[in-house]
Amino acid sequence: MEIISTRDLRTCDVPQGDFNWSAFSKFALTFDPLTEVTDDSTQVSVRSTPALIWTVVELRYFLYCWQRVENNQGGLTPESIESVQTALNISLKDLI
Repeated sequence: MEIISTRDLRTCDVPQGDFNWSAFSKFALTFDPLTEVTDDSTQVSVRSTPALIWTVVELRYFLYCWQRVENNQGGLTPESIESVQTALNISLKDLI
């Protein structure tokens, strides 16, 4: 899996269109929380609602966490998928 640092992230790296598990998972795992997570990022959780005030790192951390949750639990609820899609849309339209 290729890691993409946030400073090198481009719009074309982010999955577009409706939620697709494979595309989402591959993208989420391009994030390396060990090198990019800050104290601010860890305030974001899967219970959070993605917001325009979040940084790209916070959005990527959120998506990374959801990928790990789904990988461990075997599926996302429709509400979870909606949150993931919202985060992907924010990163596409407003931050990159």
